[in-house]
Amino acid sequence: IETGWGQEEDQQPGENQPVEPEQPVSTAPTLEWPANPDFAKMDIEQGMSVELMVYAPEKIKGFIVYVSDNFQGAIQVLVPGATCLDLIDDEVAKEQLGTMLPVGDQLLGQTEVAFSLSKLVPMIAAVGNQGEDYIFTLEVTDEKDQILRKDVEFHNPVVTSEE
Repeated sequence: IETGWGQEEDQQPGENQPVEPEQPVSTAPTLEWPANPDFAKMDIEQGMSVELMVYAPEKIKGFIVYVSDNFQGAIQVLVPGATCLDLIDDEVAKEQLGTMLPVGDQLLGQTEVAFSLSKLVPMIAAVGNQGEDYIFTLEVTDEKDQILRKDVEFHNPVVTSEE
C-alpha cells in the first residue's frame, strides 16, 4: 500500500538502506615521527633529534633496519658483512648497536617502543658524502606476521666553510 510518500506502510524509514559494514580495526604495526608526521626528507643537522614511535598491538616479532647502499660501508664497520641490521636476532648487531638503538628484548614482544635514530643519523654527517641522501628502511613484523616497511630519509647537506 502506497502512502503517497514513496514508502510502503509497513516499511520503517531507513529500512532497506545499504548498511555500511564496520571496517575491522587494523592491528598491523605503525610508525609515527611526531616531529615529522609526513616523513619528509630531513637535512642532517648537528645534534638533531630523530625520535620515532613504533606501535605493534600484536607484539613485535622482528625488527630489521635496511640502510641505503651509500651507508653500507659505515654499517659494515659496526657489523662486519651486514647488509641490514637485524635488531632482534643478530647477536653481533645487538652487541654493536645496543648503545645506539633499542635491541633484543627492548623490541621483542613489545607493543610500543620509542625508537631513536638520534645517535645513528649524526654518523652520516661524519662519514657520509655531502650532498647525498640516506635512507633507513624500518621493517617491523608482528606476531601475526603483519609487516610494516617505512622509509626514513635524510639529506647530508654540503657544508661550506666560512673563511
